[in-house]
Amino acid sequence: MVDGGSLEWLQPLLLIVMLMAIIALTLRQASELRRMQEQASKKTKTLTIINCGDSGRVERSFKEGDYVGKRVSECKNGEGLIEAIYTIEEKPAPKQGSAPQSQGSPQGAKSKWGLLKGLRRNYSKL
Repeated sequence: MVDGGSLEWLQPLLLIVMLMAIIALTLRQASELRRMQEQASKKTKTLTIINCGDSGRVERSFKEGDYVGKRVSECKNGEGLIEAIYTIEEKPAPKQGSAPQSQGSPQGAKSKWGLLKGLRRNYSKL
């Protein structure tokens, strides 16, 4: 017969395992909370690219109801077609005394636009 005294070593071991699990879950939760706060603090801007035919392209802020393929009348020569919609992360304003940042399009925005343009081209064939 097995008496209760021979399993006494199991109780502290279970306590240690449970404490380690609680610590691991707490650290994971803190990490997830920190990541969510960083995401919430990032400022983004959604832009719409309108193809105006011969007169070129127009870039403007996204408006509710915009979708790729929608006809809009925001071109100089009349109607245009929404060709791409993308979101960029706005950079914080440079601090006084730091080097100025370039005024060009944000890094990655051109490649995103190219990807969306390619998708638009593929869907227009359907």
